[in-house]
Amino acid sequence: MELCATRQAGVAALLSLLVVLLELDDDESDEDEELLDDELSEDEDDAVSEEVEPDRESVR
Repeated sequence: MELCATRQAGVAALLSLLVVLLELDDDESDEDEELLDDELSEDEDDAVSEEVEPDRESVR
């Protein structure tokens, strides 16, 4: 009976660790998504500023 309780405690510990690791991975995914969104918005801002500013060669 003691072996069964030890096994259950081990499984519970492994499941707890798995939950923690999955939560950490999810947090990193959110951060990666925010960074990607920031990069995309910067690229869009750059594209808009290029459209607004006339090209030097076309002005000449």
